[in-house]
Amino acid sequence: MRWRAAVAMLLVIAFTAGCATVSLIDTIESLLRQALELLNAKRYDEALVKLTEVIRRDPTQWKAYLYGAQAYLGKADFRQALTMLTDGISRATDPEARAQLTQTLLDGGRQALARADYRAAVGMLAQYVRQDPTSVSGYLDLGRAYWAAGDRSDALGAFRRVLELAPGNEEARRFLLGR
Repeated sequence: MRWRAAVAMLLVIAFTAGCATVSLIDTIESLLRQALELLNAKRYDEALVKLTEVIRRDPTQWKAYLYGAQAYLGKADFRQALTMLTDGISRATDPEARAQLTQTLLDGGRQALARADYRAAVGMLAQYVRQDPTSVSGYLDLGRAYWAAGDRSDALGAFRRVLELAPGNEEARRFLLGR
């Protein structure tokens, strides 16, 4: 009889633990949904609070890093966006997750370039081409960012890489020929 009571107690404990796990997952999913709604409403700081909690609970939630980077990009805080993206890429195991995080590096680098934050653009675009070393457009943007930041040597290196990947690229040729 005692063993039946012990088995019943173990089943109750196992069931309760299982429900707690599902509840935690639901809570993370709920936080991600709330953060996305806040992000879409351009309430970036509030979204970041939710995303920080998701990452605290489960650092493997790649969407939290993606949404966090998007929130920082919305605030034009490119350095924090870069940190969020590199952290996310380092933790992402799913190729689709890595691809979305990597694409956001390119998008963020272009935003920084458009806002004349050339150092931030260099940081994001350099990380992007590390992830996608065959991207002609990534190297072109990186060359532009280096050029605008006054790093002519690095800019010319990026433009040379463009010509290695796409020998007929006119923009890279113009930069290399000094026109």
